[in-house]
Amino acid sequence: MLCVNEVEACALAGTETFEADAVLTLLHEKYPQTRLLLTAGSAGSYYLDAERRLFVPCEKVQAVDTTAAGDTYSGYFLAGLCSGSSVEDAMRLATKAAGIAVQRKGAAASISEIKELK
Repeated sequence: MLCVNEVEACALAGTETFEADAVLTLLHEKYPQTRLLLTAGSAGSYYLDAERRLFVPCEKVQAVDTTAAGDTYSGYFLAGLCSGSSVEDAMRLATKAAGIAVQRKGAAASISEIKELK
């Protein structure tokens, strides 16, 4: 599995222009056996594997500090998968956690505990 943000995805795909579906398609052609997770900040997140393409939008929130957003998303996404959640459910959990994190200042201090997400 490859988890990348917009900048990383464009660099790996060899393009300077970010358009999520096009970048995912380029990455899938380049790495056909790889499951791809693309985070796009407030634009949501995208997933692509050999069988499906998913999109999970972000909730609109008032962002205060985006420092820990990506790490929070990645951590909660992987924790969701490791606990047996589907890819889509793990993306939704990660999106919710990252949405909480950006509403708080700081890095580690902004990351919510799982009980806050239920």
